[in-house]
Amino acid sequence: MGGGPFAASGPGPVTSYPNAVYYCSQDIADASCAVSRGGGLTYGPGIPMYSLLDCRGLHGHVKVAPDGTVYVPNKGCGGNKAVAVSEGNGLTWSVRKNPSSTPGDSGPSVGIGAGGTIYMGYQNSDGTARMP
Repeated sequence: MGGGPFAASGPGPVTSYPNAVYYCSQDIADASCAVSRGGGLTYGPGIPMYSLLDCRGLHGHVKVAPDGTVYVPNKGCGGNKAVAVSEGNGLTWSVRKNPSSTPGDSGPSVGIGAGGTIYMGYQNSDGTARMP
């Protein structure tokens, strides 16, 4: 679960609670996120972030940037670490791979700086810590 402001490009809140709340989970063939526009009281349908053909394994924690962009990291997407990204309040998703990364056993983490800079920390398959 994670929460933060709504992106300007998508539907906003339906109650006085101003932020989106995301619940993301894995299943056998895909991983999906559902968004609450009512403060976490109810959620819409789960929207797939990616399928087993795109990424494997468990994803990391949901992070929401100040502009409403949603980030969900994954440790194994076609031989790289990656982040599933939604710029439309969870209605659409794309997978952005880190081409300099290699898969490993531990999942990456996303951090968002005060200025909106996105950081991805992870352990490469050789055991070295990285934060490009």
